[in-house]
Amino acid sequence: MRDLISTQRRRKSLADQVAQYNPDGNPGDPYDSDSSSSSDTGKGGNTPPRGPPRDPSRLPDQSRRTVTANSRHTQSFKGPAPPHFDTKLKLSDTVPTWDGNKDNLADWIIAINELAERSDYTYVQLGELVPLRFTGDAKEWWYAHDANWRLPKTRNWDTLKDAILTQFMNRTWMEKQTEKAQHRSYRDSNHPHETPSQYIRDKKKWLQRTHEYQSERQLIYAILQKAPREWGRIIDTSILDGWDDFEQKIEYHEELLMKPSSSSDKGLSRRLDKIESLLEKATRRKANTHLAKPSKKQARTHLVGARKDLPKFNNKPLDHIVSKGKTPAMAGARPCTYCRSGNHWDNDCPLNKKKKFRKIVKANLAAADEEGQIAQAEYEALQESVDSSSSEESSDTETPEEDASEKDSDEASAEEESPDFF
Repeated sequence: MRDLISTQRRRKSLADQVAQYNPDGNPGDPYDSDSSSSSDTGKGGNTPPRGPPRDPSRLPDQSRRTVTANSRHTQSFKGPAPPHFDTKLKLSDTVPTWDGNKDNLADWIIAINELAERSDYTYVQLGELVPLRFTGDAKEWWYAHDANWRLPKTRNWDTLKDAILTQFMNRTWMEKQTEKAQHRSYRDSNHPHETPSQYIRDKKKWLQRTHEYQSERQLIYAILQKAPREWGRIIDTSILDGWDDFEQKIEYHEELLMKPSSSSDKGLSRRLDKIESLLEKATRRKANTHLAKPSKKQARTHLVGARKDLPKFNNKPLDHIVSKGKTPAMAGARPCTYCRSGNHWDNDCPLNKKKKFRKIVKANLAAADEEGQIAQAEYEALQESVDSSSSEESSDTETPEEDASEKDSDEASAEEESPDFF
């Protein structure tokens, strides 16, 4: 935000930095017709100076140093001016237009700040010239005021910028910019194909406009909060040496950072996103309804994934099938959909391998309401979490269950002949 409000200390113009002295001792550009002395031949400013500069002993101290440094270059020009760059600025090519769109206002002001820093002269000129580049709503706003109001605003770029900031960069604008900065994430809906380098630069731009950070490390951590978790395994932030080092490491590992995550992490992230979406819809729906009267019934424990419309299984639960790691009963989840056993998850039930039973369960889930969909998503996410944690511990303890597997197949074949769910 500091870059928008304040204009940095303006550097000397190029003409001042390489000033040459004319024969009369006055500084000027020997190639500029506007700065040629009256003693020239009258054919323009393309002729070199007519001799050496004045005696340095008769000039002020500062002028004497400049003449000493540049006298050799001044005396070497004998003929047409050599090829050189024209540093003059053209209004239409240099000053960008602005149509009153607040979304790109910050970028536009930063661009004008860069021009104002070129010299004191451009700093003053921009106060009068920038309004000529207004279009659309910005032009209508500017000319809606009378000349008595506009004239003081055009004294220089800072006075004009103050008027723009007061009108357009109000508290509402700042709150929206802060919200955008906080929610800006890697490859969001507005930037689906961006690279990691593009993300960190754009995120940095948004955060620096709306937040103040004590160090570059704090800024880097804020940027990585909305980046994929896999980046932390590739980029070691504990040994970063500032922003430049961070940007170079992102560029170096860019292809690796853009690779998709592992299937297990990707599946879990997809399930969690689905839960968040469904919960958000349910929250909005409940917010629009009246508050229900408090029930006098005694509260009971809610099992993850429980719902009333689960298919019914009339046979004995297959309790001898025990899932590795935490069972649904241990994790606080509902029993198996297929056999109502709390000792194993749906995916571990032998009946899940039977096409007939699996088809009935899928049809039942498809007909479930929104709350049922949320319950099933919560159950699958919990099961995924338990499976990932148990797989990490499998290397330490492994218990073969070959006898149980044989018994499972016998039970499954027997259950296939039993009545259906309903």
